[in-house]
Amino acid sequence: LAELEQAKAQESDARNNLSYTEIKSPSHGVVGTLPYRVGALVSPNMAQPFTVVSDNAEMYAYFSISENMLRRYSARYGSIDSMIAGTPEVGLQLNDGSLYKAKGRIETVSGVVDPVTGTVQIKALFPNPDRELLSGSIGNVILQNPKTEAVTIPMTATVELQDKTIAYRLKNGQAEAAYLTVDRLNDGNRFIVREGLSVGDTIVAEGVGLVREGMSITPKNEPK
Repeated sequence: LAELEQAKAQESDARNNLSYTEIKSPSHGVVGTLPYRVGALVSPNMAQPFTVVSDNAEMYAYFSISENMLRRYSARYGSIDSMIAGTPEVGLQLNDGSLYKAKGRIETVSGVVDPVTGTVQIKALFPNPDRELLSGSIGNVILQNPKTEAVTIPMTATVELQDKTIAYRLKNGQAEAAYLTVDRLNDGNRFIVREGLSVGDTIVAEGVGLVREGMSITPKNEPK
């Protein structure tokens, strides 16, 4: 009887080892490249995976925002959890500059700030019914700015000096440098000015790189 039980244990162990020779994906999806072929020597310690499976129906997009931006969103919604629940749908700009047709939603926000970059990682989920999104693709996630009213100016109306963004406004007929705190808009052409300018300020819109502090400026009105 003892020999029979030992044989059953050996059979169970053999079946378990045999199961390791068959690789099964934990989810449905599209299989990536297959770097190994029949007869290749493999082991559990190999760094390169056998393949990568991308989900058909949905795709995760990982991106980062600054700690300061996260605080502004959290302040608007009351907390990070409320931000996840209350944030409007997010958009996706593909690598070729086109906009993905479907909107996504934020699923998780990391509670840890990267000490090197000062950013927080966020994960958004996008529907992918037509398999347009591929695993490993690069793009830009588009968030709605938490401000409902803001001053915007063209990026071409600013110059960058080291880590500072500067615009020149007209004061008593002369150019005065305004040091700005800005956010970029999705169109890639304008800045949202958080600090440095006020509603009603007249700024130099062309030839900013040639303007210097105190230079005399004659304003002209654009034709309507």
